Amino acid sequence: MRIVFVSTGLSASDSYPSPNEGGQVQIWGIAREMANLGNTVTILCRGNGSASANGVQLLRIPVEIPDKVLAGMPSQLAFSLRAAGYISRIVPPPDVTILNFRLSAMAISHLRIPKIYTVHVPEAFGFMKSASVAANPLNLPLYYIKRMAETDVMKHSDQLIVQNHWIKEYIETLGYDDARIAVVPNAVDLRDFPPQSDADDSYVLFVGRLDWNKRPEMVLEAFARLDKELQNRYTVRIIGTGYSARKVRERARALGISGRVQFLGFLPRSEVLRQISRCSVLVLPSLYESFPVVMLEGMACRKTVIASDIPGPQDAISSGKNGLLFKSSSLDQLVEMIRLALSDDAFRRQIGRSARGLVESQYTFVSTAREYLSVASSISADDL
Repeated sequence: MRIVFVSTGLSASDSYPSPNEGGQVQIWGIAREMANLGNTVTILCRGNGSASANGVQLLRIPVEIPDKVLAGMPSQLAFSLRAAGYISRIVPPPDVTILNFRLSAMAISHLRIPKIYTVHVPEAFGFMKSASVAANPLNLPLYYIKRMAETDVMKHSDQLIVQNHWIKEYIETLGYDDARIAVVPNAVDLRDFPPQSDADDSYVLFVGRLDWNKRPEMVLEAFARLDKELQNRYTVRIIGTGYSARKVRERARALGISGRVQFLGFLPRSEVLRQISRCSVLVLPSLYESFPVVMLEGMACRKTVIASDIPGPQDAISSGKNGLLFKSSSLDQLVEMIRLALSDDAFRRQIGRSARGLVESQYTFVSTAREYLSVASSISADDL
């Protein structure tokens, strides 16, 4: 098959062939496996010139508008228009075009070609609106812009892919046919996570945006309520940036634990994976998720992942067997889960081994690429 992926259209994010961000990591991993299976695969991304890596063609499309203007929205829309022009001139046309980000997909979604749209982040759906606006009233106009774009792209796509069953059921309530929605979870490349010893440098790790949804301050609150013995044995490391960064630092000081917390900011993906591979536990206290990549990365590193009991983590983690789940509204439960994991080295190792086994059997790009190809074949140009 001839397959075209459309990336985000942002300069900082479209860093193929070495992407740092979750959605782009998924595109790259799936594209490589599709190419390995004999398909002709192209990724349209932001930049200049073209290249080839791992059997995947990278076509970089220049856009002069800086990403910093209006949170990158104008540059993504300009990218979408140029990418649509490129796709419409391809001879022979692609069998399937896979869209991944609502704004960069808008113009392309109106082309009369077979299209799949992958919903990576559910932030444009109604169930996230109230919490988002409560965190920052300025999120209200952004929500409506995102919802308008999301709705337009979904309406004009032949097939939708989501990462968990709850989101599939939610989209069905919006009037979309069950047959148009496939559940394909995120994945990892096991070559990035070779079997290794149980390295443990005695720290609790958070990886993600510093914002209202990821809730890094909840990790600090929980750590501050641990026994002093555990606080003296372990530290906390926070990886990520976001508009809540100052607030999170101030919270660490207010809790009296700033001396036990390291804020590492943005790190290249290779360093993030190294930090995950040496942590004691990885905590994901999010309010909402699709299917967090960092969860799979922690599990692939044979780590105990402690996550909110919400759709996404619920799909992968069997609490007490290959990870731990806590009620997302209960700080007490999170404290107890962290205490349980940090107090028992053998328990953590057992959880980590089971987590690695699950990833090996269900969440690799090899299996995910085949699922995407199955969806693609059902709507490809040859079948329309």
